[in-house]
Amino acid sequence: LAKRLPFVKIGDETALAERAAEVDRRMRLFMHERPAALTRAVFFCFCVRILQVAETGLLLYPLMPRDELVLIAILMQTASQLIVWIAAFVPAKIGVLEGGNAGLFELAGLDPASAFTVVLAKRLRMVLGIAIGLTLGSRFVGDRTSYKPSPEDP
Repeated sequence: LAKRLPFVKIGDETALAERAAEVDRRMRLFMHERPAALTRAVFFCFCVRILQVAETGLLLYPLMPRDELVLIAILMQTASQLIVWIAAFVPAKIGVLEGGNAGLFELAGLDPASAFTVVLAKRLRMVLGIAIGLTLGSRFVGDRTSYKPSPEDP
């Protein structure tokens, strides 16, 4: 199926199948050897999805009736995630999220222009999260791995 796509070039199909089989083997091994780690990973993925829906609901709260808010937030976040997966090849998804969410807002009966504000708020949250992570990482990890010249260095 992938070979039918014009931009996909598969040279050695057997090597690709062998690598896929190796990935499957490693995943089965991980699931059997570390079931608690797998359970934690699935739990944290679920928590992230719930927080994403809550973020979408919080951003939609002033824009729509309260009785439909939870359902629309779930549907908007799910459709938005599908847009992200479909547009994975677009660098930084510039314009894709804005356009996709504008269409979703219009389908939900909301002003499509407010979709830009919602996406901008999500992007700002992402940038702030990255900045906080880099700051904490450089502060705690950077101290342990920073270069310390030895007395023999000129």
